[in-house]
Amino acid sequence: MKVAVIGGAGRMGRWLVRYFVSQGHGVVVSDVRLDEARAVAEEAGVEVAGSNVEAVKDADLVVVSVPIGATPAVVREIAPHSRKGTVIAEISSLKARAAEALAELAGLGVRPLSLHPLFGPGVRRLKGMKVAVVPILDSKAETKLAEELFPEAEIVVAAAEEHDRAMALTLSLPYFVNMAFASVIGGEDL
Repeated sequence: MKVAVIGGAGRMGRWLVRYFVSQGHGVVVSDVRLDEARAVAEEAGVEVAGSNVEAVKDADLVVVSVPIGATPAVVREIAPHSRKGTVIAEISSLKARAAEALAELAGLGVRPLSLHPLFGPGVRRLKGMKVAVVPILDSKAETKLAEELFPEAEIVVAAAEEHDRAMALTLSLPYFVNMAFASVIGGEDL
């Protein structure tokens, strides 16, 4: 299978490149930071594309690993240039806007997949790690595809609203605790 990783010079993008290479897939990397994309491609022994559109033209799977705010625009950019049957997956931490963009792909003949690896780029093995699937068009087919792509991971399914609520709590609570801690410590003469 040929996999395009858009945003392949980022931390999770690099992880995805290494992962798909380790699974025996051909990989092409695209990133707005073209020099960094070239370095990743050279290190991993994969192709580099000069643009997102170039990266997706022969891909069977496209993984969008860009900042949350850019995800919908990138999905909309690449979809018309992807072959029929291509899986377009995104891995953003918040799903509402990304899921909306993926749902728009229904008439283009590509297959949407909304994933959230619930681990960071430092993970070495997927055994025991979780990957969330946010259903877009066909929950069963999308869950099966996620299981095929990440066979050692535990796949969990969550609706976009449920996922985003859990992520809002998970991402904001540590900041709140740190602010409270800093407020208390700041008033002390240590």
